[in-house]
Amino acid sequence: MPEAASLRLTFAIPTWNRASDLERCVQSIAPQVAQHAGRVEILIADNASTDTTPELIRDLQSRFPFVRQVRNAENVGPDHNYLVLFEHAAGDYVWLFGDDDYLAEGALQAVLQELDDQNPDLLLTNYRFCDVERRPDAYQPPAHSRFGKNLRHLDLDALFSLRGHWISQISCEIYRRSALDLEDLRRHAQGYRNWLQVYAVASVASRSRNISALSLDAVWARTDNSRTTLRVFYSFMPSAFTSILREVGAQDLTIRKVNDEIRRFALPLRVYVLLRLRGMQDLPEVPLRYRLVHAICGRFVIVLWKLYRLCRGRGYGIPSMY
Repeated sequence: MPEAASLRLTFAIPTWNRASDLERCVQSIAPQVAQHAGRVEILIADNASTDTTPELIRDLQSRFPFVRQVRNAENVGPDHNYLVLFEHAAGDYVWLFGDDDYLAEGALQAVLQELDDQNPDLLLTNYRFCDVERRPDAYQPPAHSRFGKNLRHLDLDALFSLRGHWISQISCEIYRRSALDLEDLRRHAQGYRNWLQVYAVASVASRSRNISALSLDAVWARTDNSRTTLRVFYSFMPSAFTSILREVGAQDLTIRKVNDEIRRFALPLRVYVLLRLRGMQDLPEVPLRYRLVHAICGRFVIVLWKLYRLCRGRGYGIPSMY
């Protein structure tokens, strides 16, 4: 293991009961790390996995000298596991990386170059969605949420206005370790449960204008392995983002833009009508046009939509929302 003082970057991977996914993730990172021996490490925080993850990590350590691990005695939840990684990372920068995602070919070299050239307090990258075989998914992040070119000296409002709720994708966040206020993050871990990484981005961006973004698709993010239900997005995400952005001093316009973007993603008209027909009661306040369409058209809209799906070869039934 190289001396901690020489480390530029730590890949910080939180994991729990995903041995096969974790292995594929590390295998996508390790060859690139090997090309930068002594500058980069991989740190895995095992959240008390009960599958074969402990054995896998020991095997990875036997093959790759730059792999370290921290194992929690009990499952502390995803947010506190992020804190474990922040606390134990040895690199100047911490790249929080999902255990089911993949590092794109050549991405590490580009990221290290940006870190060396600009020394940002926070660096974000683009990403693409894929399946377990790294085949591009039919659904991709909308163009307006992507960085069309390399950007520097972003502030809080510019960053969230550009990225919207997609900023919650953890594998695209690279923090200067010294820019993180760990005590502040600990205080907010329970209040912003499931969204601590968003608060981490927002808090760093609220204190610094030294924020960079790369147009590079550095990450292939899995779309077929989520542990998050749609309800988390349409019921909890708007209030969480609003609370975070208000706390760090974002403009009201930024907050409205982010919430509108969340609604377009998680609660488009057809999904809203579906959920109302299914009897969902915890739907957020939605535009008047949604309620009018549901009240006037009702099930007729669903029948037309089902016929459209049938003609497109997608079946006649209503797809599951969860």
